[in-house]
Amino acid sequence: MDRSLWILFLALVCLPEMNGNVDALGAKHRNVGVRSLLRSKRNVVSNLFCTNQTVLVTCSVPPNQNITEIKSKDPVPTNVQVLVLALNHFKFINKTDFNTFTELVQVLLFGNKIQWIEDYTFVNSSKLSVLNLNSNEITSINNKTFLGLSNLIELNLQNNKISYIDRSIFLPLTSLEDLYLGQNLIQQIPGCSFCDLTSLHTLDLGSNKISSIEDNALQGLDKITYLSINNNKIKSFNFTQLSFSTKNNEFYTRENDWNCTCELKKQFDEYLKKTDSMSSCGADTGLACVQCKYPVALVNVSLAGLTEQQLSDCVQVEMTTSPSTTNMVTMTEEAQTESKKEIASNMTDATTSSSIPLTSSIKPSTNMPSSSPISVYSSTVNTANTADNIKANEFDHNILIAVLASVAFVLIVIAAAWLYIKKRPSGKMSTNAHSNYAYDATSLSLADSHVLNVFDPSHGS
Repeated sequence: MDRSLWILFLALVCLPEMNGNVDALGAKHRNVGVRSLLRSKRNVVSNLFCTNQTVLVTCSVPPNQNITEIKSKDPVPTNVQVLVLALNHFKFINKTDFNTFTELVQVLLFGNKIQWIEDYTFVNSSKLSVLNLNSNEITSINNKTFLGLSNLIELNLQNNKISYIDRSIFLPLTSLEDLYLGQNLIQQIPGCSFCDLTSLHTLDLGSNKISSIEDNALQGLDKITYLSINNNKIKSFNFTQLSFSTKNNEFYTRENDWNCTCELKKQFDEYLKKTDSMSSCGADTGLACVQCKYPVALVNVSLAGLTEQQLSDCVQVEMTTSPSTTNMVTMTEEAQTESKKEIASNMTDATTSSSIPLTSSIKPSTNMPSSSPISVYSSTVNTANTADNIKANEFDHNILIAVLASVAFVLIVIAAAWLYIKKRPSGKMSTNAHSNYAYDATSLSLADSHVLNVFDPSHGS
């Protein structure tokens, strides 16, 4: 990082005074690609600075002027070694932009609006040692973005919009020493992401959205001198994968969502002991500072200062693994097994002997340890459950009897009705019967006629 700033300072200080050759300060801003600036006849660099066969080319003036169109008669020489394209409005980099510049050692592209870099852009830039892409809008990089950069020492990708990284992306960068990935949108660090970067000295992962760092993600970084995972969303981290000490190096862990558990405490203490490191939560250093965010009772408490007795899950682990607790659990399991056998036997007796009271067949287990309160309690609970089950079975039996009785009653009623209908006389009368009941008007007596006249209004009174 310091090397890049020094080169930029040198470029700005040593530039000759801008004169009539530059006719762009009042030009309207427009977004252009790097190739259009380097190759276009209208848009070429304005100044060259050459000394000791080292060519420094800049396409920028002091900040806040944002040159996007510069006119000059001088093309970019193919033997350029330091190319400054910072503080402009470039949006993309094509794979042909740097094809002819095989002598490039440093490329400074910070402060632009670059959104993507085409694959294989740097395949002919094997001498490149510094690539600064800080403060752009890059959203993704892949395993073809940095192909060819086997001698790259510093890669700065800070303050972009990168959300994903993995091992394959950095595989070609076998000489990399400084990697800056801070202020991005990275959410996870997969396993062995940096395993091939055996020369890495600086790794900045601060100010991302990292919630998970896999166990071997940072393993093998033996030469690291600066590591920052500050200001993320990390809850747990396997500190034992680290092999460097904080006595001679910088390790920043502040502003995370640390969940202070028994496991985290043991791993952190093991790391401090193994590497002879120190933990400091001071305002100035913050080295290996793990301040709890969870549980709520331990908010802002330093993990290094806690004892295992202060962590509730540590106490629970000790209780479950103590010999006395193990014996009690074993006795309880044996009592439950024996009780199940007794319940099965009692259920058989209850169903075969209905004349015996149901509760009389329930007997306490004689094999149950009498000295264990847990065993006695288990037997009592199982006995009560057995009585409830027997009562439920008896209730179901009564319901069945009631249903059968109802069916029998209905059948009896139907049979009685059928017999009644069968024995009743037929509703039809015979001809003789009708003749017996026939009336003969001529045989009526005078008295009968008088009676008829009374009820007949047509007759006189």
